[in-house]
Amino acid sequence: MIKWAWAAVLAVVVAAGGIFAVRALPEKSGPSIAVETVQNERYPIGGSTASRSTTEPKTTVVNVVAVDAAGNPAEGYTSVAEGRVTGCERSPASVGVDIVSCASSGGGGRTNVCWVTASRTVLLCGNTPWEKTLRVVRTDVAVGKFGSPESPQPWGLELDGGTKCVLAVGSSSSGENNLLSDYVCDKPGQYLLTGSGHVADRSKPVWTVQRGRLDPSPEKLSPPVEVKVIAAYFAAASN
Repeated sequence: MIKWAWAAVLAVVVAAGGIFAVRALPEKSGPSIAVETVQNERYPIGGSTASRSTTEPKTTVVNVVAVDAAGNPAEGYTSVAEGRVTGCERSPASVGVDIVSCASSGGGGRTNVCWVTASRTVLLCGNTPWEKTLRVVRTDVAVGKFGSPESPQPWGLELDGGTKCVLAVGSSSSGENNLLSDYVCDKPGQYLLTGSGHVADRSKPVWTVQRGRLDPSPEKLSPPVEVKVIAAYFAAASN
């Protein structure tokens, strides 16, 4: 009977997956066995190590809604009147309807993010995801209906270390490995570089980008540096 009892104890030990200390108690009415449980630090009873680990870090995706459903600046935003635009088309940073990219009528370049209002000739445009002042612009022709692109690009990216980069208009050759610059950063001379496709590698929970400099002479350039993306900002509609 004692051998049978010991076998039962060992079976419990194996099934529970913990570490146990086994000791014999003094006989009274007959032999008996007591089992003390010692928690296994690597594989504690009651769950796997994954269930107790902290939340895995990941890049935060922020959808910026700067204009409300009535076509007015959303709470916390202000607006200022500014000129006319033309040639509006679907915004590359849009994850909603009626968000467009427009060219300045005066030849001052394009704005990547403009929200179309109900009149369809008045738009509210933002320079970056972080600014709270929108520019009120007008078009001579009503803007058509646009949805979001199949694979939108972030309007802005906040990198590990605090650098902020915004989607630029057009691309410039870096002169290094045929990389191009799609984003301009708030640190002088720094750009986010890409060969083709998305500027950010989104294959892991924490996105990464290649940060480098532009120079017409490749021999002056250092290889780009991989940097983690803390947050990615897209332009979104209120409805």
